Parts: sequence; structure tokens; C-alpha cells
Amino acid sequence: NMNVNDLGDKNIKDSDILYYTVQVIALHNPVDISYFKYITDLKVMYNDEDKFYRYTTGRFTTREEAYSRRIELIGKGYPEEIFIKKVSK
Repeated sequence: NMNVNDLGDKNIKDSDILYYTVQVIALHNPVDISYFKYITDLKVMYNDEDKFYRYTTGRFTTREEAYSRRIELIGKGYPEEIFIKKVSK
């Protein structure tokens, strides 16, 4: 029952944000989690509205912490199309 929104989404107030996370990939069809061998805290969230499986890592209190994790993952070979998301109820 969590909402995962783009960082630039203005409809989510800062006071409603529970935490920031790093979305590694979003797909319509689930994938084998062995693809994510460098991620030990992988979460999969499914959205009924857009039918995407979102694969995320981390639970950060600040955007800066999430950006650091993003840079770390890119350095390990993940594509640069990794996004910071804000999670709210």
C-alpha cells in the first residue's frame, strides 16, 4: 500500500514522504532476481495502475543518501537509467 513516485512529482508533499529509494528497473514482466547480484536488500513493488514491477533498493532518509547508492550501483555496472523515487502512503 505504498506509493512510489518520481522525485520531481509535485503532488507529493515533503511531509508525506516516508523515505527515498533507488529504483533499479521497472518492468511489466517480472525477472529472475539473480540479475541483481550486487543488491542484498532488493524489494519488488507491483503497481496495479500502471502494471509495473518496480525493483528498488535502500530506504534512505535523504535524497543525497539515495543518490550515493545510485552512483555506487552504476559503478558496479548497472545502467545509468536508475532513478531516485520517493515513497509515501
